[in-house]
Amino acid sequence: LADLSSIGSMAEEVLSSKFNPSFAREFLIDAFESINPNLSAMLNIFKPVNKEKTDNRDADYYQPWFNLELILYTAIGAGFIALRDDANISTDKLAESDLDRVNDIFKGGMEYGFNKSVENLSKNLNKFSSETGLSI
Repeated sequence: LADLSSIGSMAEEVLSSKFNPSFAREFLIDAFESINPNLSAMLNIFKPVNKEKTDNRDADYYQPWFNLELILYTAIGAGFIALRDDANISTDKLAESDLDRVNDIFKGGMEYGFNKSVENLSKNLNKFSSETGLSI
């Protein structure tokens, strides 16, 4: 998972250097939106999810206690690995008919990365809970 996350992070870094950081983030979030629209909306700092205003300052705390970007990066990285591993896409002689499949292959890889990262997050939260005696 660490390698997949690094690949996704690198994708954002490359897009940021070629275009700009806001474009890069928007591009990754748009790509991820088909996998989980709710999480995608939470990650989009440029279009924040509308929250109900309360008098409780803690309710408006914007920084999550765990890094949701790792889920995004892992999903994006897995999408790129899925493209790399597809025998028809990764050859020098890419057929035009295979171009139609690129989006589906990338999306399938993102789904895999998303599922594995959420599974890992759950394991880590359970481990934290059992080791600290705190209930989650």
